[in-house]
Amino acid sequence: MRVPRSAAELKSRLFNRAARASWLGLRGALAEARQAKHIQDDMQLVEALDFSAADLEANRACLARAALLDETIRSMNWYLPYFHYAFYGGIHTILRFASGFLERHGVRTNLIVYDRPDASAAEMKARVTEAFPSLSSMPLFVLKRTADPVPDADASIATFWTSAFALMKERNAKRKFYFVQDYEPLFYQAGSLYAFVEQTYRFGFPAIVSTPGLYDTVVREFGTRAVSFTPCTDPAIFFPPKDRRPERPFRVFFYGRPDTPRNAFEIGLSALRRFKARRGDAVEVLVAGSHFPESIKAASPGIRFMGLLPYRETGALYRSCHAGLALMLTKHPSYLPFELMSCGAVPVVNENPANKWLLRHDENAVMVEPTPTLLCDALEQLMDRPEWRDRLSAAGAELVRGYDWVTQIDRVIAFMNGDLDTRADRGNAAARP
Repeated sequence: MRVPRSAAELKSRLFNRAARASWLGLRGALAEARQAKHIQDDMQLVEALDFSAADLEANRACLARAALLDETIRSMNWYLPYFHYAFYGGIHTILRFASGFLERHGVRTNLIVYDRPDASAAEMKARVTEAFPSLSSMPLFVLKRTADPVPDADASIATFWTSAFALMKERNAKRKFYFVQDYEPLFYQAGSLYAFVEQTYRFGFPAIVSTPGLYDTVVREFGTRAVSFTPCTDPAIFFPPKDRRPERPFRVFFYGRPDTPRNAFEIGLSALRRFKARRGDAVEVLVAGSHFPESIKAASPGIRFMGLLPYRETGALYRSCHAGLALMLTKHPSYLPFELMSCGAVPVVNENPANKWLLRHDENAVMVEPTPTLLCDALEQLMDRPEWRDRLSAAGAELVRGYDWVTQIDRVIAFMNGDLDTRADRGNAAARP
């Protein structure tokens, strides 16, 4: 170690060392504060959702009484988590079923926002009716406490894992159902919240499950009585292009959500950076779905980040693309592959056994292991093999044309009324509509 040549140099060294020690100490304190807040937040949620043996017994008794009912369902309570935008996949599907039940079967709906006591009922209702005007006459309630009384109804439906706790403790519900749109334990690392989510599948609610693949998981793991439905797309928004796309630039869309780990943003963006670096101006890469940090955008030259897009504009965007990168690490494919295929774009997806009922490699999609190099290679093959790409595109568009919301809505309400036996569906995902 060199000896300082002057008192000034010694003073400077001591100052720099003290400053570094101070910064490291501050960083450690900030990390500890973040950890403490995380623990406190999770503990508050766990304590709020806690239940007793008496709650479980009352729930079992309610379900037993419901099994003896034979009258047709004419009214429903939907327990909804707070939402900003009614066109997102999950809430949009819930409202589509509520609207379809009303229009096709005369089932009236009470929409109950249970987890945001300071929410404005008027603002929430406006968001609902923007997406589904037919629900304008249906009441919306904001609970001040999750234990507050709710309107009488023939059936009550939980739509997110936290709402399942509210419904489990509801002792006056005639029938209880669980609207399951993903395997929600995988939203969290193995721990307290994972355990709380997983136990909701053991509450005994008959389940309405989005996609046959997720249905098989829920039925196999928990023995749940369930019905599956297949997501569909709006043919007024999502349809193939009238004219053939120009071959160049090759256009690819990526549904990127850096704040949602299950969409594997880091893997996808790394693949697209490689793709752009290899093929340069011959490709155009578009990323949308969230807010993106400026530093990430700056480190991804040539890639266009579009932020959040209005739902009704997405169809035109997908029609302009040759392919779409859609990564999903849970038991649900997300809505993007359906929308891409409806618009004639080929989905490039990660290996996921739960989604092979829909996405079939070399038939209607390209499915590879989720690494940057393999995903980049897949995009290059689609770019360089237009006849293969056209075959996959045509097969995907034909497949999703066979799905319609009327069939799905009628199937689900028949199950809820006890008029549909789904026992033969188990393990037969590929054969179901």
